[in-house]
Amino acid sequence: MMLWSMNSGWHLVMGWLLAVAQRMAAQAERNETLAEEQREMLRQEAAVLEAKAERLRTMGRALEDLEDGALGRARAAASAADSVCDAAQTEAWAILGVRPTVLQQAGKSREAVMGGLLNSIKRTGRDRTVSFARNTARELRLLPGFPERDGLADRLDRAAGALATAAEDVDRIAGQVEADHRAPLGGFLAELRVEAVRLQGRLLAKFPREFVTTAFPGSRRASHATPGAAEPIAAVTPAVVNPILPSNP
Repeated sequence: MMLWSMNSGWHLVMGWLLAVAQRMAAQAERNETLAEEQREMLRQEAAVLEAKAERLRTMGRALEDLEDGALGRARAAASAADSVCDAAQTEAWAILGVRPTVLQQAGKSREAVMGGLLNSIKRTGRDRTVSFARNTARELRLLPGFPERDGLADRLDRAAGALATAAEDVDRIAGQVEADHRAPLGGFLAELRVEAVRLQGRLLAKFPREFVTTAFPGSRRASHATPGAAEPIAAVTPAVVNPILPSNP
């Protein structure tokens, strides 16, 4: 038997479970050389794997629904708010550049008004972008002498507020996704990997090695996945593998 690698996604693992379950069920139905006790064991093991595959499908789809839905929308909103903030900052930079007398009268540079060079904004993260925008709005209101001041400062404050809210939404939803879905899914995948090793042991106790290794190789999906998607069960961490079981040839 082959086992999926540690970095395999839930789709591949589900395919492995279903493929092995279907092969066991087919052997139980069609292999006339098997004793009834062996047939019943294969039927029971197949039913267990199918149930685990369905549970995995439910968990995986719930995670994907959240990532593609609520979390995806929150990330899109944050990206849009980020671009609005950057656009307002860019406009402020341009306006101050064509009004040098305003800066001279205030004794300030564009860098001082905007809290840092404009080209550093995208590298500092959303929290810093919010801070830059709010600082710029405050500094603009202190500069006399040009009519665009208040309107541009208001735009910067609104953009900063929208970005701050959007970033908080992303963090909140991402935290829920991690705690409620991604972490439990990862734990279940780890349990399934251990259970696959135990399944091999149970099969080897009732069937010849040749039957186990030829009837249950890698799954349909694993055999067509990228290199490293499937590996022999014997490659699992030694602490997990029962040392009394013979390893695959």
